[in-house]
Formats: sequence, C-alpha cells, structure tokens
Amino acid sequence: MGKLRKHHKNRKLPKNYYNYFDVCIMEGIEPSRAKNAVGKSGVEGIKSLPELEPIEDLFEVFEKPVKNRIVSSYGILRRYYDDWKRDGTVRKFSTGRPPKKGTTILKATVPIKLKEEFQSLVDAAKICRQFKLLIAI
Repeated sequence: MGKLRKHHKNRKLPKNYYNYFDVCIMEGIEPSRAKNAVGKSGVEGIKSLPELEPIEDLFEVFEKPVKNRIVSSYGILRRYYDDWKRDGTVRKFSTGRPPKKGTTILKATVPIKLKEEFQSLVDAAKICRQFKLLIAI
C-alpha cells in the first residue's frame, strides 16, 4: 500500500504534474478507454488499467469549480512518472519514524527553589532509563 491519495481543492494542475490523459497518451492507451476507466469511479478507476496499475496510487486529485459544478483532474508528479519509466520501480514512501519503546518524555517548569530537590528525582529517573524529565527554568 502506498501513501494516502491527496485531494487538492480549488487548485488547477501545477506545471510539475503530468495530466492523467497525457500519461495515457504516452503509454499508448486509447482516449475512450482512459475516459471509461475514470468515468464512474473517478481516480480509483485507474486501477482497472493494467498499464498504469503499478503507479495508480501516486495520482492526485485536483478539484476546481467551473460553471457551478466541480471538475476533477488527475495528475502525477513528473519526477515520479519519469523515475518509473526510467527505472521500472515505483517510489516507496516511508511510514514515518517509529515510536520509541519504553520511554516517556515529560516536560515541566519548576521554580528555582525546588530545583535541587527535583534534580535528585531527575537523576534517579535517568539512572532507571524508563523516562526522561526535562527541566525548563
């Protein structure tokens, strides 16, 4: 599974994106077949085209109101498509930094008078390595 699909509201397709229909022409897909794929199911219909199925989750939706209705256009970032055509591999996205196990960070503001008393608690906690206490003065 790839990243979540982006939906851009009130925005036209930027210049650093390929239009879905331009990609279909570059891949040799007939325009009628391309229109039928996205006709009813929208951007999710790109899955039905075997030529674009590896990169279908990289397409983003750009919605713009035109004459009292919403017109959707679909685009893929040029570098994603160019990398796929050159290397044959689809870009993978990081799921993010994993959470640290067994540590809890607690930030607290402590008056200077209580600092010495509180510092002994902080030192004991750091020795146990179960959580960190940061003192903000």
